[in-house]
Order: sequence, then structure tokens, then C-alpha cells
Amino acid sequence: MSKPKLGVIVPYRDRYEQLFKFKTAIHYALSQQEIPYELVIVEQDNEKIFNRGKLLNIGVLKAKELECEYIVLHDIDMLPTNVDYKYSKYPIHLATQNLPFPEYFGGITLFPINDFIRINGFSNEYWGWGFEDDDLLFRARLNGLKLDTIPYKAASGNTSAFKFNGNSAYIKVPNTLRTRGDFSITVTAQPEEITYDHLKDKDNFTIFGIPGYDFNIMYTSFGRFTVELFDSERNHHYLNTKVKPPLQSNITVTWDTELKELTLYFNGVKECSKIIPTGLRNYQSQKHSYIGASFPARKGEEHFFKGRIQQVAIWNSALSQKEVHSVATNKGVPLGMQFGSYKSQQYLQHNFVPLTVKDYKVVDLGKDHILGELNDVEIVPYKEDITDFICIPFRRTSKYRQLEHGENGFLNTGWKDITTRYNQLKFMNEVKRGYRDTSEDGINNLKYKVHSIIDVANFHHLTVKL
Repeated sequence: MSKPKLGVIVPYRDRYEQLFKFKTAIHYALSQQEIPYELVIVEQDNEKIFNRGKLLNIGVLKAKELECEYIVLHDIDMLPTNVDYKYSKYPIHLATQNLPFPEYFGGITLFPINDFIRINGFSNEYWGWGFEDDDLLFRARLNGLKLDTIPYKAASGNTSAFKFNGNSAYIKVPNTLRTRGDFSITVTAQPEEITYDHLKDKDNFTIFGIPGYDFNIMYTSFGRFTVELFDSERNHHYLNTKVKPPLQSNITVTWDTELKELTLYFNGVKECSKIIPTGLRNYQSQKHSYIGASFPARKGEEHFFKGRIQQVAIWNSALSQKEVHSVATNKGVPLGMQFGSYKSQQYLQHNFVPLTVKDYKVVDLGKDHILGELNDVEIVPYKEDITDFICIPFRRTSKYRQLEHGENGFLNTGWKDITTRYNQLKFMNEVKRGYRDTSEDGINNLKYKVHSIIDVANFHHLTVKL
């Protein structure tokens, strides 16, 4: 019985050296596996912004003409060293090295060709870098293709939560944070699905903030929890988690004055740290800090949070890694008591939880016993230990050599190119919310012009104008 024929589809422009290396590597890999194949290179020959999804759609139609039974959508800068290209009856993601986030569907993706056509392929409307793969996974889910799931264990919390509406809700508290000494801040929060603002180049949703030279712990439109602040010389610093789904999470930030080290933890596990030799800016001149906003009085830059916050706590010490893990996984023991590896209860400066709300004020359970003033904040019930499931593609563990390329997407605290922001807005605000019909945008309305074509044995090179 003959093996199914594979179509390898590669979008391409202005990378001749990489093309030569890729042709050699893919031929060797598929020959070793004795897989019959057609290699289809689709080159965009105009000055328009690169459109990866549209080029791949064109390549799939060519593969269909060549009677390929399944396809691999393959980036040119990923040379296979140990990649299994055999047939699968459902979509398989092969670029498994260093996954940037669980739902990642880019780089190298395998499809039965008829399934790819059934979901109408890629959208043709993602110009520049990013989100065409997110759209493809969404189409696969929308059309009932077989996909995998992984459980996501929520962070522990209290039996109730502060609920913020994303446009006017916040808690105002006296600011007593001493950034010139050791401190730790922990928040347990769950962002709700958010609408991204077409008038901005990014969106920040502040869980805890001090205005001025802003000190913020926030969830961002890049799917990351981020802490930003300034040092004593007014330089901007930030730490980002990896991409995280908007599920219940514990974020802890610690500052060690002696080591000059700022550390960010996610659900009790260290994500990253940074040495700041000059020390941090003194934020004591700010009279108030805010929960659920950066600065409510700053028009257009309030950064209101939408979602639930179960707890905010501040210590005037740098918690150890073991203490952070104990706090993040705590099952409801008050932070004023010692438990597990947590030994710093005597340094607990502030602790705001919904259980202490009275007369629209929240009573601080820390040693300072200050009051927080609620504005449009609701108190809602909360269920502990919820396990959510994230829909992801099935994967085969693979190894490949990544050729050198510049960072295209997220850079520091923003997108490298504005076109990525446009793609994000299109996907998040329009496609996911059902305002775009995926059945009307894809292979079935593909428009392009072929300038030239080379067909030599199992090698095909199309030059197209989009």
C-alpha cells in the first residue's frame, strides 16, 4: 500500500539563502522517511506587506492540483532535524520547540488537505506579522475538527471576589508602599474577556497601580501579566510573564534592596527577574494607590481592569521563593497566620479581601489597618479550585534548527509593527466575536495573479501578485 502524498507549502520572499538550505533539509528529511511529496514555494513578488496566510492558501490549491492528500504549512526558516511528517487524519502541530504559549499553531502545521479546504483555509486579511495562525485554530474549532485540550488549574482564592466593570470601577487606598526598601506584592485576579480599543496601539488593564511615574501590575493585550515601574533615575523597567490565558491567576512581585533584584512570579513559580543597579523610584509622594485602575482621574489613561480580584497583599519584606509558592497555593488560611513555608506574616503591611467590606469600604487586614474606598465595585461569590480547559492542537514532539531571524511580534512592552496590532484587533474584536464570517474569507474568495511558475519534478515555485 502506497503512502499518502504530502504537499509541503512554503510562503516566501527575499530569503534565497534560506530557501536553498530549506530545500536541502526538507528533501533529506522526507527521503529518510520515504514520504512521497511535492514542494510548493509561493513567492510574493510585489511591494505590499507580506501576507503569509494568503500565500499558503495559494500553495494548498496547487497541492490539490498535484493530488496531495495532506499538507504541511512550513516556515522557511525552520530546518527539520527530527520531525515526523507522516500522515494524520486530524490537524497536528509540529513546531513544538520552545512553544511561546499553549495555543500556538504556527511554524510547522500538518493538515489533511480536505479538512484544510473544509474550514476555508486561512483568512486572506492578515497583512504583516501575526494572528493568522490564531484565526486558523479558531476555524478548526468552529468547524468541529478534532483538537486536544489541556487542563488549567486556577490559583487558589477566597470565597468571594471584587468585581470590576472595566470602565468606572476601582478601589482607592492610601499609598504606603516603601519602594526604597524590601517589599512584596501579591494579587489574585481573573481578567474577563476584553474588548481591544481600536484607538490605541495596545491595551493595559491595571490590577494594582500607583500613578505618577506609574507603578503597575497589569494584564495586557499581549496576553501577559506585566509589572512596570521606574528606577531612581527615571528609567522605565518592566517584567513580563509568558503568554497566559485570562484565567484566575496569582501574580507576585518582590524587590530585594540588597541584591537590587526585581522578581516576577506566576502561580508561585518564578517567571523572570531583573537587576536594577540604581534602585527604584521613591513612590511615597503619591498619596493614593489603586486596585483595578492605574489612575481613575487621568482621562483616557485610566486603564480600568475588567474582571475579578480576589486578593491584594503587600509586605515590607522580600518573600522567598518558597514563601511565594505557599502564598499562591494557599487554601484560605489568613495571611496574618504562619503556614507551610510562609514565615513572613509579621511583615504583612496590607491585605485587602472582599470579606472585610463594610459601608462600601474595605478594611485592611494588614498591620496598618487602613481603609480602601470602593467605587462601582461589586462583591460577588467565588468558587475555589476551578479547573478550566484550554483548546489546543494535537502535537508531535519535533526538533528543528531555527535560522536566524529578527523578532517580529512582541518587543518589550508593545508590538514591533503596527500591522500586528491591526491583526490583533481584527481577530479579537471581530472574528472571535462572530462579526466576520469565516466562510466568506479564505480559499473560496482567493484573488491573486500568477507571474511565473516553475514545475521541475516534485519542485514547484509560483511567483504571485496579491
